[in-house]
Amino acid sequence: MRAAGIVGKIDSVGSVVIPKEMMKSLGINNGDLIEFLLLTEEDVIIRKHKPYIKVLEDIHLTEDEIREKNAYNLNKIDETIRLLNNVKKLYKAYLGMD
Repeated sequence: MRAAGIVGKIDSVGSVVIPKEMMKSLGINNGDLIEFLLLTEEDVIIRKHKPYIKVLEDIHLTEDEIREKNAYNLNKIDETIRLLNNVKKLYKAYLGMD
């Protein structure tokens, strides 16, 4: 993670303004949803929200890429896909979709 050196201010209703240059580098546009993730008691991650469908599609694409790139090592493929399926299950549970 690289430090950007940009300081912002929280207004009276708790809104945070993300500077335009930061939005541009993150691929965030006006009206996009963003996520705030508490990393530690002092650190927060702000990132563009990725709807669960997109996350699950990405996991599926990753499974296909693993099969293509590691066709020579079936044990590695099976283990990696098992881990991805666990991630998918946990993500669905987190969203209340199980």
